[in-house]
Amino acid sequence: MRQSQNIEDELKRINRALRLLSTSNQMLLRAHDESVLLYDVCQISTEIGGYSLSWVGYKELDDEQSVRPAAHCGYNDGFLSAAKMLWADEEQVVSAMSTVIRTGTTQLRHDILNDPRLTTWYEDARSRNYLRCHHSSRWVSECAYAGPKFKADSQMLDFEFQLSCCSSISS
Repeated sequence: MRQSQNIEDELKRINRALRLLSTSNQMLLRAHDESVLLYDVCQISTEIGGYSLSWVGYKELDDEQSVRPAAHCGYNDGFLSAAKMLWADEEQVVSAMSTVIRTGTTQLRHDILNDPRLTTWYEDARSRNYLRCHHSSRWVSECAYAGPKFKADSQMLDFEFQLSCCSSISS
């Protein structure tokens, strides 16, 4: 019985990824405006991907080394306007987003509330029920946060994010 449930769960994850791919392809074919495209990327990540919040931010080449939110969809509750997003290579800037921008490696945090690298984000994450996060890309940071019912492995998350966000990475 357990094996049957595992197979069913895996099929659901694969079907979700395929729906993201199909919707992403349709979105790319119709895209005429960057801001609409970025919002659509976020929208399909929340509506099809099941994330609580999805947002896209641009790496700024300013003195602060900040990240400017460009689009978002989902439960935000002031998170993006309140958080000071930086990608600087400093000890206090160890968020998944800053790491992905500095290194170019996809970052997945399965348990934000118990990850010692994210202590500065605990309260924000707890208050918004953001328990997991996923970040990818280097110049454009695609970020998604998920609540307790969200289940996916890192390989599937990376696949889904590459599908849904490839358009903004290449622009």
